[in-house]
This record gives sequence, structure tokens and C-alpha cells, in this order.
Amino acid sequence: MNPIFKPLAKTASKLTPKYERVLYFDPSELYSRITPYLDVHKRIQRKTKLFDKMFPKIEGQCSCGCGKSLTGKQRRWATTQCNTFATDVYFIICGYQGTVERFMLNYLGYKCSCDADLGLELDHIIPVKHGGGGCWLNNYQWLCNKCHRIKTNKDFGFKS
Repeated sequence: MNPIFKPLAKTASKLTPKYERVLYFDPSELYSRITPYLDVHKRIQRKTKLFDKMFPKIEGQCSCGCGKSLTGKQRRWATTQCNTFATDVYFIICGYQGTVERFMLNYLGYKCSCDADLGLELDHIIPVKHGGGGCWLNNYQWLCNKCHRIKTNKDFGFKS
């Protein structure tokens, strides 16, 4: 598994297996399946069939990609953790702010590049206007109100 993120040393010891699995998840293969269904110019994806495209049913195996076999009455997930993982990945790609914020706090902490730590907002590094919607965690950053306003004005070509 190629990590998209490497947790900071101060947060690495605090990560639970749930957060670690999502933060170290390489979504490349998943994006190859869902790219035709994403609207990268929308902040929130509201595609009902997107989840099934991300995690298709695999006969006899867990759909999350963990490789575990299904037993008994299991139809899609080997464990509740597998279901939670898939749901978290889905919510991140669909742009659900609460889920993205929760994972970004565990990955980056809560600081702007100018070292401010109050009034921070999540910002798309590649703006949604330029195709940054439906993105993974590496397209987000924390910015304070002032830095966010400056970056947004620059992204849209406005004068500061």
C-alpha cells in the first residue's frame, strides 16, 4: 500500500486503526472506476450509484478490498470496520465536510500555513472551479480566514 499521506510524528501515535487505514489508503484504483461518474466542478457529489461503483460486490469476498472472505449471512462486508472504512472513503470523495474535517484534523492537526490556529477553514488546494471537486484528502488544507480570502481572490483572479 503506497501512503498518500505520512502522518506527522505528533499525530502518528494518536491514530486509531480506523483513521490509519483511511489516511494510508491509495485511492488510485478506486478513482479509475469512478472518474466518469464524478463532477469535479461540484463541491459535493450527490451520485447515488457512486458507492456501488467505488465498492462493487465481489462474490465471496469483502467489497472494501481487505481480501477477507465472506461467511454465513455476510453479503458485502466481512466486518463492521470494513463497512465504516468504505463509508468514510465515500464521504471524503463526495465532499462531506464533517468527515473531511475529522480526517484532516487527525492528519494535519489544526494550523494554517501562517501559523494561525483560530478561525480555520478547509480549502481546496485545486479549487472546485478548476476541477478540484470529488477529491481526496491531499487536495485539502487548513487556512485562516485571511489566508483563505487571499487564496480565493487569487484563484478567481480578483484583486486583493
